[in-house]
Amino acid sequence: MIDSKSLSRVNFETCVSLKKVNISYNNLTVLERFLFNNLKKLENIDVSHNKIIEIEANAFNRLKSLKDLYMN
Repeated sequence: MIDSKSLSRVNFETCVSLKKVNISYNNLTVLERFLFNNLKKLENIDVSHNKIIEIEANAFNRLKSLKDLYMN
């Protein structure tokens, strides 16, 4: 699980076995294209309480196991 409160940008390229990502309460403004691309086991994403102004196309592409997405 990734859990930090001071992120402005993230990279998950080598975190292929993650099932949960909690990057809530950070300073993220953009969810980049293919951000979660390698996380085929990812079931839960929490990006709530950020400053997101843009979600690029395909940011959640290939997430076949995704069950929960929190964006409030």
